[in-house]
Amino acid sequence: MRSSVLAGALPLRGLLDLAFAPGATRPALETKLRAESGLFGYLGTGDLMEVDARIESGDAEAATDHLNEAVTLAPGVAGARLLRGMALLGDGDLSTAERAVKLLKGSEESRFAGHFLEGLLRSSRGNTESAVESFEAAIELDPDSVDAVTARGLALIKAGRADEAISLAEKLSRNESGEVRSLKIRASALAANNDLEAAEA
Repeated sequence: MRSSVLAGALPLRGLLDLAFAPGATRPALETKLRAESGLFGYLGTGDLMEVDARIESGDAEAATDHLNEAVTLAPGVAGARLLRGMALLGDGDLSTAERAVKLLKGSEESRFAGHFLEGLLRSSRGNTESAVESFEAAIELDPDSVDAVTARGLALIKAGRADEAISLAEKLSRNESGEVRSLKIRASALAANNDLEAAEA
């Protein structure tokens, strides 16, 4: 399973600076590497849907700048490239985001991120059926990704397949970290089916 809080590939100089910093302790360094690195280290969250919401709320330019720096510092970290692509989508720079998809899909380690970003790109262009396919490809690579399952559910709703999305939400609700997202999918699907009373419940 891929995690948005793990460090992944690290620049050796930076790691040594952390290890030998004044007041550094082994437990603190272990926490930093195990739970406060990766995407979380860049943005303070490992939740891709939260990052997407931030981008949509107008934080795209700041996110793009921050993520360009992250990609420069750690070019091999797929998560930083994925988030940079998401920020580019938020900025409306679809052609650069499309190049990011190709780069991510070209490497075995980042193929999941490539399919996920491709799904977001296709969805932003209104190609909801092909977006569903991209999210399904991401899920095949990482079946435990709550972000990919959630994105697939929301794409299913946009594609007019709300009943499938409700079924998916029920499966997602069995996953402890997916409970809240399953409610979002279920409410959106019920609203799409004009069952507003059930969606409000």
